[in-house]
Amino acid sequence: MNVRKPILTHVVNEWVPHKGYLTIARILAGAVLILAGAGKLPERMQFVDVVIKYHVLPYPIAFGYGVILPWLELGIGLLLVLGIYTRLVALISLPVIFSFIVANSISLSKGKVVCTSCFGEIILAVPTPVALAADFVLLGFILSLLWLKCEPLEPKGKMA
Repeated sequence: MNVRKPILTHVVNEWVPHKGYLTIARILAGAVLILAGAGKLPERMQFVDVVIKYHVLPYPIAFGYGVILPWLELGIGLLLVLGIYTRLVALISLPVIFSFIVANSISLSKGKVVCTSCFGEIILAVPTPVALAADFVLLGFILSLLWLKCEPLEPKGKMA
């Protein structure tokens, strides 16, 4: 008798990583980016001013970056949480995460101890060293999504 497994069982057995690390990394990274983007949206122009005041980018680029970043964070975060085009989205997120590291490093070098713009209205003040450490953890999650291969689970029984 030829009994086929339900398609969902087959997909789970063949594609879900053996260790749930990549799923956890993807969801945590996405959630952090969603929170960061959602927190900046209510006061977008204040965030744009923060980006401009870093004096790292020329004014037009800083302005554009400040306007686009919250939406970019939301989009990247949602795609990561949903697991859509994970590797491509992780690759696209790298410059964003590097910009976080640069911004928090500049803040630390200037003696700024609290990051008030990291999560905007959602979390009003994050200690800058904590924010920088979180940036590196986020970078680690994203790099793992790019370079670690998902090992499929071994099927529990033989498909007849």
